Amino acid sequence: MTLQSIRESVANHLNYDPTNSSYEEELNALINRAQTKVLGSHRWAFAQRDHTVTAYPDTSFDSISITSGDDFVTLPGLTGDFRKDADGHTLYLTSSTGVNSESYTISFADLNSDDVYLTKAIGQATGTYTVTVQYREINLHSEAN
Repeated sequence: MTLQSIRESVANHLNYDPTNSSYEEELNALINRAQTKVLGSHRWAFAQRDHTVTAYPDTSFDSISITSGDDFVTLPGLTGDFRKDADGHTLYLTSSTGVNSESYTISFADLNSDDVYLTKAIGQATGTYTVTVQYREINLHSEAN
């Protein structure tokens, strides 16, 4: 459940009117009070530990040779951190005319080479592309750690 879906659900039960600014303040206060009550009611493990997570910016690689039908892309100069955390992120191929292809999900990055493996074969024509890796997921530690 996202914060947006929580806000919509609570607003629906409050007979929410988006044109009235006092409703926005009341909605925020209500959600914050509920969060404080839940977090204060028990020593939740997730609320008792601090963990450092790494978030990466989107990364682009220019002039990458792509072969249609391959299920991997070779991205020269990958760092070890990139290889370790690339799983599940999205890879886009952009042609020289600036047309985006369909997206590809990264299955894993080979730890010993510059190859990044995809969950499906590339359907684009063989050629040179700009490859962009979008990082939209951050891996969080589980409570068991």
